[in-house]
Amino acid sequence: MAARLRLWRLRLDRAPSRTAHGVVAVAERLVVELTDGTHAGFGELAALPDPTYDNETLLLERVALEHYLLPRLTAPWPAAIAEALAPIRGHRAARCALSEAAWDLTARRHGEPLWQLLGGRPSPVPRGIALGIDEPEATLRAVEDAIAASHQRIKLKVSPASPLWLLAEVRARTPASVQLAADANGSFEALSDPTLRALDALGFDVIEQPLPPDDLVANAEAARRLATPVCLDESIRHPADLETLLALGARPWLNLKLARLGGYEPALDLLARARDEGLHCLVGGMYETAIGRAHALVLATLPGIDRPGDISASSRYGHAEPTQPLEPEPDGWFAPWSTPGIGRTLDHDGAELLVERALEA
Repeated sequence: MAARLRLWRLRLDRAPSRTAHGVVAVAERLVVELTDGTHAGFGELAALPDPTYDNETLLLERVALEHYLLPRLTAPWPAAIAEALAPIRGHRAARCALSEAAWDLTARRHGEPLWQLLGGRPSPVPRGIALGIDEPEATLRAVEDAIAASHQRIKLKVSPASPLWLLAEVRARTPASVQLAADANGSFEALSDPTLRALDALGFDVIEQPLPPDDLVANAEAARRLATPVCLDESIRHPADLETLLALGARPWLNLKLARLGGYEPALDLLARARDEGLHCLVGGMYETAIGRAHALVLATLPGIDRPGDISASSRYGHAEPTQPLEPEPDGWFAPWSTPGIGRTLDHDGAELLVERALEA
């Protein structure tokens, strides 16, 4: 049977989450399936519905995938896909879905887990959680629940309007054994913002993306001048962005997300460079289903990822999704799986087929 590519749409029922830029409501996802006729690999197009986190939205990436990327593909292998898409600029989220599916397929053909194929560690991956902006009492309850559930990292979404007493209370209630992060999603306009300055004095373990993502100069200055370590997320879209920051004298932590970077190839390049520089790295989430979350766990097993990330149970966002769930062990850690690929598949009966194309074997 010839190799084929299928694009599936998943309808989701999920609770929304609030960040500094508004409410994020993920009601659908796209999943790429690549098959060689015997094995199938899966990747998730994890763009968000609105251009508040990034300029690549689910609608725009679907258009790019169907009209510009898929017509160039002839074979379902990572090197072939990377070569075919080399002339295309941008569309990192769409590239990522193809990269993930190709690497999953490759690992399944080899009969080994993808984390093992890529040189990952067999040790468990810590569980983390990102908490959206909410009413103070709800926020404090969510923090206490996260601590009780053995999360190793708690990331609190913040903004210039966040009440400082609440941030101080969260810091006081969070044990030192749990990494506590404040994620501004680039909402502070300047390093001189009084809330940012006050936040810097509260003793959080890290402040994530304090300033607007396109301003690398300002974020480099924040990384140099703030007492709290700075982690960059939205600012890092390409390995070259790290080179710019290093040239500016900044040595930030890095939050790596496959969808934001364009798949495994640029993510592995960036991780290798960060490892050479001795920079702290972690893996973040994009409200994925278990398919995208399994790929995030693959990345989190790799050497150089040395800080707990934002990977939580896939059931946190929805229980009735057409994928096999990805849940931590009772101790709160994710154990690397022994099944081939990402260890997860798609229930086709719960998904809508949008595109099907034949490829060369």
